[in-house]
Parts: sequence; C-alpha cells; structure tokens
Amino acid sequence: MSNESEGNMGQTSLQLEQERAPLDSWKEIAAYLNRNVRTVQRWEKREGLPIHRHVHERASSVSACKKEQEGNRRMAEATVARFR
Repeated sequence: MSNESEGNMGQTSLQLEQERAPLDSWKEIAAYLNRNVRTVQRWEKREGLPIHRHVHERASSVSACKKEQEGNRRMAEATVARFR
C-alpha cells in the first residue's frame, strides 16, 4: 500500500513540496497569477485577495498560499475571457 492519498497519486514529493510552498513576495504572487505586481496589489486592496502580511518593526513582508490563490486565478481568467 502507498502512503499517497488519492488526490496526490502520480505526483512526486518535489511536486507536492512546490505545491505547498508559499509565495513569499509580491513578485512571486503576481507571477503565479500571471499578472503584474500593481494589479495583484489592487486586487488585495479592492477585492480581498488573500494576502498574509508579516509586520516587522519598519516594514512588512507579504506571503500567500497557492491553494488560496487558485480561486483567484480562475476568477482572473474568467474576467479576461469575458472582455475578449
């Protein structure tokens, strides 16, 4: 018997690791959603894009989970398709 769950069959441990790895900058988040940084920042502000902020003494860093972004990726693709 395999330790893999049915949803992960056929994926290597590297693929699973990459799937779970957080997106650790605006640039990474934007690249994942295939948009520019400014658009992603606007979506966070206006449309509630799920971004996690880590507040530090002088500034903050951002991160996002790929699974949380999947729904937003589909929304973006549908929006673009609607205006074509």
